[in-house]
Amino acid sequence: MGCRRQHMRFELSVEREVLLPHLASLFQDFADDTATYWTLAAVVLLVMLPVLVRRFGGLPKVPQALRTQSDSAPPPLLLAVTGYVSVGIMANVTVILTTVHHETSSVTSSGYTIASDSVGAILGLFIFRKLRVEHFKVAYLMTAAFTIVGNSLYAWASAFNTGMHLLIVSRVVTGFGAGCMFNTAMIMVHFARGSKKTSYMVLYQFFVAVGVLLGPELVSVSMLLSRRAGRLQDALPSLVMVVYGAVLVVLTLLLPSMSDLEKQAGISTEDLQTPLPKDPLGQGLESEGQQHWRKRLALFMTLGTGAAIRMAQRLLWESGAALAVEHAYGWACEMG
Repeated sequence: MGCRRQHMRFELSVEREVLLPHLASLFQDFADDTATYWTLAAVVLLVMLPVLVRRFGGLPKVPQALRTQSDSAPPPLLLAVTGYVSVGIMANVTVILTTVHHETSSVTSSGYTIASDSVGAILGLFIFRKLRVEHFKVAYLMTAAFTIVGNSLYAWASAFNTGMHLLIVSRVVTGFGAGCMFNTAMIMVHFARGSKKTSYMVLYQFFVAVGVLLGPELVSVSMLLSRRAGRLQDALPSLVMVVYGAVLVVLTLLLPSMSDLEKQAGISTEDLQTPLPKDPLGQGLESEGQQHWRKRLALFMTLGTGAAIRMAQRLLWESGAALAVEHAYGWACEMG
């Protein structure tokens, strides 16, 4: 029996010595290929996009109702709270990235746990899209509730090692709150009008970027401040997000009513009374069926290609990060 155990240990040792370096080489090759081919794909899309859009007749014209809007901007308090919501939603996504491997038994399990947030976001969108722009307070409060419940469950699962099921459920619940990005975008579009729309939509994207960066930074600070906390060390960032949700409740309740906010923003009565077309893309094209279809396709291609380029940038960034870590620390060669 003892000889058999020694033989099994020898086989495992051989598999470890042979298999792990092979896997490390495969992962490095995959990162190299991703960085190369997605870079080429992004460049090709950037070059071909204007050609294809022009080929299909160009983008639809901006509806007259939008061109004649007077300038207005979101009131400072509303802008701050909307930015707070956007930053927090993205931080919810990234706050577990650097510690989730402590809670799971494999890289695959970590991937499932991280991806479950996106599943919740997709499902949450079906809820939040039902809320009109004037119901933004309800959307913000719902986001706060999902954040508090989801992160509380994750902190509990992390602190008491309850297993994968509760981790995934907690991330799905947290992800539901991400559906509110639909409502934050609507708020920015509604209040940022005229020549100020572009600058404020760029600011909105800045909020998103800050949230993506905030999650890992929050983990780093929490780990530095709680080195003796044991299992609670990994749970602390989620508990911070619980506090974030509670603060969001208070901030949302402090916001004025929709009508008061519109007055503060300087939105004219004429703008509010001018109905936007239900089908902006089809305005003035009813008698030009073929042209209508082509312009819709041009817009769809622009949106789709923009999303593809963004995915390529993300993959390039992550592959580049993997290559940099492997080169600096030999991470891929120490998988065991």
